[in-house]
Amino acid sequence: MSHSYPASWKNCATCAYWVGKREADFFTQWSRVESISAAGKCMCRKSGFMNREKPASASCSYYLKWAVLQQ
Repeated sequence: MSHSYPASWKNCATCAYWVGKREADFFTQWSRVESISAAGKCMCRKSGFMNREKPASASCSYYLKWAVLQQ
């Protein structure tokens, strides 16, 4: 079952640095992942999580909104 996160939330599923399987909805207001336990790698060079798996629901202080999502 998929799980969606609103574009206004600052978590990995909506972050530009997170590399995991996700897609934006038609109106680019939500980021959808396969499941609540979906994970992907963090590619932020400043973060201590660089190249580590992080759940889509996680967050950090280096958040940058995914460009696909509407501002």
